[in-house]
Amino acid sequence: MVVKHGIRRIELHSEDALFYGRKLGSFEVNHEAIVDLFAAVKKFPGVRQVAIDFFACSTVKSALKTVKSMSEIMALDEKQPGYVETGLETVSPRLVQNIMPGKVKSYTIEEWPDVIDDALGILDDNYCFTVASMMTDLQALSWLNKQRRAKDTKDTPQRGLDRRLYLLSNT
Repeated sequence: MVVKHGIRRIELHSEDALFYGRKLGSFEVNHEAIVDLFAAVKKFPGVRQVAIDFFACSTVKSALKTVKSMSEIMALDEKQPGYVETGLETVSPRLVQNIMPGKVKSYTIEEWPDVIDDALGILDDNYCFTVASMMTDLQALSWLNKQRRAKDTKDTPQRGLDRRLYLLSNT
């Protein structure tokens, strides 16, 4: 078997690429299963690129080693980054508690803003450009503004959500 009709990029679709191979009911990432899957697809005759379309921030934060391995298999770098969507929905712990308490698993609702920032930083460090869907409320915007003010943007490279919102707000 070979890839035909000029298709050279295989995109693996999932609600969360890091859920592949995990045990039902578990939030533990199955590193070996994911690496084996990506390596097998990449080795398929005719395939030049393997891509994914979605990650959850909570699984990214818990799977630095796996994200790094996936990035290496996908041959991502500054000139050829990956693109992935993540559903942030909100950085407001209050809204998370009210409408999506399971989204933060295996972290606490109070940790959610840091989970988002850490996960987007991990994706940045591994050459994944993130498109994030997000609802906002005044509390979320206030948190983001506090985060911006707390960072010295001249001396500290911006990472994750703060960098993206800063770039969007300054265009």
